[in-house]
Parts: sequence; structure tokens; C-alpha cells
Amino acid sequence: MNRVQAHFRFFGVLATVALPLSACAVPSQAPTPPRTTAATASSGSSTDLIKLIAGNGDTGVPVPGPAASSPLGRAEGVAVDAAGNVYVADSASNVVVEVSASGELRVVGGNGQTGSPVPGPATQSPLTPHSLAVDTAGNLYVLTSDGRQVEAGTALREGWTLVKVTPAGVLSVLAGNGKQGIPAAGPATASPLAYPQGVAVDQTGNVYIALADALMVVKVSPDGNLSVIAGSGDKGAPSTGPAVDSPLTWPNSVAVDDAGNLFLADDAVLAKVSADGMLSIVAGSGERGAVVAGPAADSPLHPTGVALGGRGNIAVVQYGGQGDTVALVTATGQLSLWSDRLAMLLSGGVVGNGAEMLGIDGIAADTTGNLYVSYHFDRSNSVVVRLAVSGA
Repeated sequence: MNRVQAHFRFFGVLATVALPLSACAVPSQAPTPPRTTAATASSGSSTDLIKLIAGNGDTGVPVPGPAASSPLGRAEGVAVDAAGNVYVADSASNVVVEVSASGELRVVGGNGQTGSPVPGPATQSPLTPHSLAVDTAGNLYVLTSDGRQVEAGTALREGWTLVKVTPAGVLSVLAGNGKQGIPAAGPATASPLAYPQGVAVDQTGNVYIALADALMVVKVSPDGNLSVIAGSGDKGAPSTGPAVDSPLTWPNSVAVDDAGNLFLADDAVLAKVSADGMLSIVAGSGERGAVVAGPAADSPLHPTGVALGGRGNIAVVQYGGQGDTVALVTATGQLSLWSDRLAMLLSGGVVGNGAEMLGIDGIAADTTGNLYVSYHFDRSNSVVVRLAVSGA
């Protein structure tokens, strides 16, 4: 949102609220044990409609132990694996944390310092993580900035890389040379990345990155080669037809389904790039604005995040200025406001003190369609919550 894959805050009473939704330095780390994967654990289930997953309402460096009792710095990207482990990119604390299905938090990447990532033990490497994805084997993919300001046309941007963290805790660099610029086809580690905002991974290990400044989406194949799969490099409303010939306005978040179809949040529309490279519009009239229930293609939209729920439904983060919301695009092409000002609901218990939500930084879905959302609130507090919505 990335990014959008493609920020949030929290505080107050620690509680689980059931509400209808139908209408810094890091403490020294011991060697990181292998992460639990789907082969060794199952996620379990809960009847809670809204549940606090991580964050106690205080701003600070995450503390290993019960996740709901730990502070968070700035929770941005989120991802969830098939075992029910939730991963959170804490960009302010310069770490990636794992929240196990039983609610325990631990650091799985980053040493609490900013800088270029260093291959080897993931918890000994500098990281400033923003967007996350996780594959079926439990490998984490992290878009990280290095804190260096480098030229990007007329602007200054940080250098970016895409890194992979295995379940055994080993970090390697997959893409990005730390420079800003138009991506170059070929070895991914030799290519610049122009302000990457979202990342996703498919069933065969291809990784997709939304490059906001380059106005492109690129694919990094398992053999390490980078290619452009969407975006001509021109700025404009996406057009139907070959995806590589279409302009883009602000590609910021991506998700991919089991058939290899890519879903892309781009300024005022949600686009789909089929496995054979054709672009179509799934939602959004091309005009920014408040969601209007009904045919998804007729509604204004301003998407800054996307996640794939169950039954072919798509959850979209809808930018709202004074409070982001979540909208739902059904498999039949209908759009509805899935949650309106969720912070107002959360402030009754999980947040407390009348906190007002400012934004959603990350969104992910588990295998049953539950959503995991990172919020920031009006005191620079971040939390991660689970939204269990029937039929998602």
C-alpha cells in the first residue's frame, strides 16, 4: 500500500469485541528457531467477529510474549500463513514480527536498525519493512527500504529491496539494487525498484511487486529473473487489453489467486491481470469517491489495499481521508461497504478512549476468508485486528 501493500495506531482497553459486520533498538535476540508451518500446526477457529491480534495501544518496540500485551511501533504490511501465523511489518521498530496462532509474538526479521539488508540470519540484518507476503511453504517476502535518500526523478526516495526470509530464519535478497529507476528485465537483483508499494506471491513461487513511481507491476520468477507484467510506464487510467500496454496511475497493492490472476489496486480502480496477461477492470468507475453499493464497475473507488477472501470475494481498502474503510467486491460483481468507520466500533472496547482511526496500512486474508488489518489511530498507535466476516 506494500502501499500499500500498500499506517495505524491503538490504545486503551484490551478486550475482544463481538460486533455485527454483515451490513529504537530491539532487545538482543537468541538464534531464531524455525517457524511453525502448515505442516506442523493448524490455525484453529474463533467465533469472535472483531479480535485484537497484536498491539496493546502503546507505541514502542515489540516485546516477545503475548502479542496483545506488546506495544507496536508502526504496523504496516500484514500477511498470514496456512498455519494461522500472522506476520506484521513494524517499520518504526525496524522488525518483522510473527504472531503465532496461539497469540505469542516473536521477532523473525530485523535487528532494530535501518540500513541495507544483509544475507544470513534474518534477525541480525537491518530492515525497515513495509509490505509482506508469505508463500505456501512459509517463506516470507519483505519489501524493505534502507533509509538512504536517492534521486528518483525530481524527488528523493529511499533505496528499496525485496528480501526472502525462510522458515529457518535465513534472509536472502531477491530483487532490487538499492537504486531508484525504471525496472530492467533480467536478473532481479541488478534492477532498480521505483518506490515499491505492494507484494504478492503465487502458488508456483513467482513474486509480484507494484512499483508506484515506475507505474508498473513486475514479476520475479523463482529463477531470479525480473519481467514487467503490467504497465506501459505511462501515467493514466488503466485500459482493457494487454496489461503491458496499459497506462497506470498509482499501482499500490497486489494480490494473486490460485489460478494466477493478479488483482491490482490502482488509484481509482481495481484491475485484474489474467494469467495470460490481459487487463480488465473489476471495480471502480475511474472516479475517486465514496463507495456506492451496487455494480462494482459503476462505483467511485480509491483503493489502497487488496486481499482475496473466500468464495471469489475481494476485500478492498477504501481510502477515506479521515478514516479508511473496507469494501467487498463479490464474485458476482457487486460492491458494498463491508465496514464503515471500523474504528468507531473498535473504540467501544479494543481501543477505548474514543480513539479515531486515521488509516489502514495493511490487509491480508487467511484460508477461511478472515481478514487481518493493521490500523493507525489518532495517537500514533498501531494495532492488528482480525475481522471474521461470514461469507468472506
